[in-house]
Amino acid sequence: MTGFLLKVATFLGIAAIAYVVTLHMIPRVIMGKLFSRMEAGGVPLHGFALSPRMTPDTQTVVRASPDLAYSICRFDFGDAGYEVQVEVAAYDRMASVSFFDMRTNNFAVRRVPEGQPVLIKLRAPGHYDFSEIADNDEPQLPADTIESPSERGVILIRRLAPSAADYERVVAISGGDACGAVSMPTDILSLPET
Repeated sequence: MTGFLLKVATFLGIAAIAYVVTLHMIPRVIMGKLFSRMEAGGVPLHGFALSPRMTPDTQTVVRASPDLAYSICRFDFGDAGYEVQVEVAAYDRMASVSFFDMRTNNFAVRRVPEGQPVLIKLRAPGHYDFSEIADNDEPQLPADTIESPSERGVILIRRLAPSAADYERVVAISGGDACGAVSMPTDILSLPET
């Protein structure tokens, strides 16, 4: 009887480990394939690419909205250094910008005010500009700065564009969108001598 219980316990232990490993690996595999697919499709690293207007012929994602225009940027702090500056061009209708990490988590969303451009600084995990930290125990990033939980990920701009004419207006302004890498400042890299 003890041998049987040991086999059952071993089986359940292996099943639990396989379950946990699978749950942690699947999102990374999905994002890895997405990165490869975006690269093959011409989406630049640290640059936005506007997707074609969503129609049944161009839709590659099952639930992509035909009323929205999508611009996507992939980022990699291994190549970028310390910061990615995201600029969203002004648009006179609803728009938002979303940030996804390598585990497919949507870690931040910013609404883009109608008719106003937006600048957001995306920081690498664990990198702060110490001049911007308040004099308390908790580091505070400025309101326009987001810290990424992963080294790589995706930034997605969504703009309301229900008609072909609206989509053409998005095409005209999307050239003002930017997703540029900024190197680590040397004053942050070096610690003061004591």
